[in-house]
Amino acid sequence: MAAEAFDYLTRNGVSCYFVNIKAPIKDIEHRTQNFESVGNMNVLTILSKYRDYLIIKDLNKGDLINIIGGHRITIDNPIIYNNSIYCYGPCTALGLFAPDDKTIETFLQRILNDKHYPYRVVNCGSVGNGISLNNDLNSLYALMDNKFKKGDIAIHFGHTLWNSYIRLPKDKYIDFAEIFNNPPLDKVKCFNQASDHINEIGNLIVAEVIFNRLKNELKNNETVDPFFNKITRRAEIDDELNLYLSILSKERINVDKIGAIVMNCNPFTKGHMYLIEQALNDVDYLYVFVVEEDLSEFSFNDRLAIVKKNCEGLNNVKVLPSGKYMISSFTFAEYFNKDNLQDQNILPAKDVTIFGRFIAPCLGIKKRFVGEEPLDNVTKQYNEAMKQMFSEYGVELVEIPRLKLQNGEVINATRVRKLLHEGNLQECKLYLTEASYNYIIENVIKTE
Repeated sequence: MAAEAFDYLTRNGVSCYFVNIKAPIKDIEHRTQNFESVGNMNVLTILSKYRDYLIIKDLNKGDLINIIGGHRITIDNPIIYNNSIYCYGPCTALGLFAPDDKTIETFLQRILNDKHYPYRVVNCGSVGNGISLNNDLNSLYALMDNKFKKGDIAIHFGHTLWNSYIRLPKDKYIDFAEIFNNPPLDKVKCFNQASDHINEIGNLIVAEVIFNRLKNELKNNETVDPFFNKITRRAEIDDELNLYLSILSKERINVDKIGAIVMNCNPFTKGHMYLIEQALNDVDYLYVFVVEEDLSEFSFNDRLAIVKKNCEGLNNVKVLPSGKYMISSFTFAEYFNKDNLQDQNILPAKDVTIFGRFIAPCLGIKKRFVGEEPLDNVTKQYNEAMKQMFSEYGVELVEIPRLKLQNGEVINATRVRKLLHEGNLQECKLYLTEASYNYIIENVIKTE
C-alpha cells in the first residue's frame, strides 16, 4: 500500500521523500545532558482517532508546544505561499525534545524564508507506541488522507523496517546514519542523553540536509502572484496579520461545525438576533464579529456591548471585535460610504480573500451567515462576492431570509436610527430586542 501511495502522489506532481530515522549512535559523547521533554509524553500521548489513524489532540503550552487541528505549530509560516511541505512520522518528526521554535519543521521553514522560497512547512508528526511498524503505518495513513496539490512535497520520517515497503529513487532517501556517523557530525552532541531522539541541534542539522536535498526542485518566487495575493504583500502587513491570526487562534474551539457572522449592528435589532438564532440551528459554535471601525452612528464600544448583552445566555456564541481585517477601511472602505455608491459596481475582493484564506482556517470556520439583502446594493454585491469566492477556500455562504414585521416590513437598523432621531422610542420597541432597547435608554440616550 505504501508503494502504491507514493507512486500515486508522484504521478500527480507531489514529490515524496523518506527519511530513515534509525541512526545507530550509542556513544555518550554524541549526547547532550538529559533534560525534560518539552512535549511531556503524558500529555502528548492523548491521541484522538481520526478515520483510520491517530492524531494528537489540540494543546496550548505557551512557548513550549502548541497543537492546532492535530498539527504542531510551525513558527514563521508565511502568509503567502505557493505550495506546502508536509512532514509525517512519529516523535522525531513531531520534535518531541524541542520547543515549537526549534523543531525540524520550524528550522526548515526559516531556511526557506531566508532563501525566498514560497513554501509553507506543515508539521504532521505524531507520537507512537514504541513499535516501529505501527508508528510508520499510522503516519502513512495520515499522509494518504491529506489533500495535496501539484507541487507539494511529502516527507515521511520512518524506521529501517519500513524501507522494504516503498519504492523511491535513491535521491529521495535521507539516512540519519549517513548524516550523524560521518565527520564532522560524528562528534557533535546531536542526540538526547535519555533516548535515541535528536535534540534541537540535530533538528537544525536535519533541516539543513533536507533543504539541500530539496532545493533543486524548489521553485522560487519569480512568477507573478495572483492579484489578490497583493493584499498582504508588504512585510509590515504580513507581520501585522500574522500577529492578529496568532491572537485569534487562541479563540479556536474544538468542535465539528463552526460558523461566523460579521455584523455592524448600528444598532443590534431583532433582525440581528434572528440571524444568530437561525445560524445556531446549523452549527455547533458561532463566532459573532462586531465591526470595529468607528465610523457608524453608534460607537464601537456601544455596539459591542449591546451584542454581548444580547448573547449573554448563549454558551455556544463568542462575540469578538472584527479588528482591521473584516469590514474595515483597510479591507472594504466602500461599506462606510454605501449611500453614495448604490448605483456603482464594487468588488470587495480584499475583504473576502482575507476572511476565506486566513481567518476562516485559523478558527475552523466552514460557514458564514448573512441576511438576504433586498435594499442595499453595496451589501448585496458583497454577499454575491462571498458566495462566488468562498468556495475556493472551503467556506459556504449561507443567506438567511430577513425577519419581517407582521405588515411585511423588513426589520432594519436604518429605520431604528430614524425613529431615535425623531424621539419615537415607543415604535423602536417593534424593531429592537429588550436588551438592546434597555441598553440604548440607559447608556446612549441618557448621555446625549
